[in-house]
Formats: sequence, structure tokens, C-alpha cells
Amino acid sequence: MRNPVSSPLRWLNVAKSKGLLLMQPPMTSPNVLQQKRQIMFQMENEKPSRLEGYYVVQPVVPDETPENNVFLSNITRNEDWPAIAKATPKEIYEGTVRMIMEYGATHQDHMEFLKEDKSVEKTFDTTLLPLLAEEYDCEYAFNTLLMRMLTDWPECTTEALKDDIHYVSILCYNQSAVKIRHKKFQEALQQIYENKNEEHLNAWQLRLIEWYLAEIRSSSFSVHNEKDYKFLSSSENLLNNFHYKYMSNITFTNEECVHVVSDRKHLEHAPPHALKLLADGNDPETGLGEV
Repeated sequence: MRNPVSSPLRWLNVAKSKGLLLMQPPMTSPNVLQQKRQIMFQMENEKPSRLEGYYVVQPVVPDETPENNVFLSNITRNEDWPAIAKATPKEIYEGTVRMIMEYGATHQDHMEFLKEDKSVEKTFDTTLLPLLAEEYDCEYAFNTLLMRMLTDWPECTTEALKDDIHYVSILCYNQSAVKIRHKKFQEALQQIYENKNEEHLNAWQLRLIEWYLAEIRSSSFSVHNEKDYKFLSSSENLLNNFHYKYMSNITFTNEECVHVVSDRKHLEHAPPHALKLLADGNDPETGLGEV
């Protein structure tokens, strides 16, 4: 299976890198079945002083539902094990992509709810619970997809496997991790944690909130000052660069290089104990040395 569905991230990332303004798609004819959700696009760069035109970039959403996809139907009904024996690779792949994109829409709706409706009390049930069920299904679908690709599907090269799983991996990670970037979500988490005694949180709920807060701090998402955030980002890039060079040096050092020396004159200044270690054990004086 090679890229059976165009990745929405590929097109959205291109739009962001070029500073394009994304708009909602136009409404279709009344005779055409309308989708239940609207795609909400946000402009990443600063709005220019003069707008001369627009690019409309729409992700390709797979037409997969529990009614026409065995894999999605199995997860929706919460059966013991996904019907991977009956589902085709295309159904599993596109079903997973559709489920992750639906979760992304749920996430956007929920973040707008936290931002706009200030009267709602920020509790575990109102802040986290609406996202956890769909997030669990997405992780379950993605890991089942990965297991199927590594086991039952036809053999292919490592590069082909990376190509097939690359975009859906990025999509799954971004949709599950993007919520901790949201300022209102961070404030709600902090408020719940400070009121943990009044909330009567159980052990796993408290641990989940602590994990989210730790991720926010470690990723510098709690810094909203632009100057400080740029400094932290540049420092992180510098550390990543040093880490890459360090690992590259280790990899290069571990490579075994063998050079055959056939002329003893090239080693006339080498110490005797080194020659003894490098020489052919069967004929130390005249044998070929390997370096």
C-alpha cells in the first residue's frame, strides 16, 4: 500500500510555510448532503496590510464511516478485537485517518468551547472527559494499523513502510498533542490541579493532569511571551543540533574500517607492540597487517 490517501498535513504545512490564508470551503448545493462538521482554519502568520487574493487548501477527508468500513464499525461497537482479518489495508488505513481527523474537529470544537463559554466551571468532566473517549479510539486504531503493517501485510522494504506510515504518524501525534498548546486548556488544567482536593480526583485522573502539566513545561508551551518563546526555541534547536552531531560521531566511530598494508616500509616507524597486534598471526614478520 503506497499513499492510498493524500495527507492533509502535507497540504496544510505547505500553506503555513508559504503564509497562505486558509478559508472555509464554500457551501454546496442544497441537494448535496452537508457534512456535520465545518473545517475551521486559522491563519498562522501575521495578517498582511493588503490582501490581493486567497488560496483555499482543503484536506482530503476519506469517505469512511462505520456503515461502510468494517474496521470503524468494529471500534464503534467496542468489540473485543478489530476485525482486521476481514478489513482490507485500505479500510484500516483510511478508517484510521478519518477517525483521527474527526477527533481533530472535536478538539477544535472543545477548545472554542473553553475559550468562549466562560460561565462553565472548569472541572475534569468539562475539560478532559469530552476528549478522552475519542482520543482512546484514535490511539487504538493507530496502533492496530501499525501492528497490521508490521505483521500481516505483504513484505516491503523499510523505506516503503516509512513512506506509508509517515503522514498518519504525524497526523496522530499532532492531533493528540496540540491541545496542550492551547492557553485556555492550560489554564483549566492548572485550575483543576490547584483545586484537586475539592475535585476529589482519583489516582489516574490526578496522574493524567500532572503528566499534561509536565509536558507543557518541558515543551515550553507555557511560555506565551513571544521574545521568551523565540529564545527557548533557538536554544532547543541548538541542543538538537549538538545531539545530532554527537550521535553522528558515535555512529561514524563504530563503523569498522579495514585497510590492508602490503608494504612493510609504510610501517617502519610504527612501534613493535602495535605491529605485533596488527600483523598476521601465522606470519608476524612477513604477513599482511590490517589497520
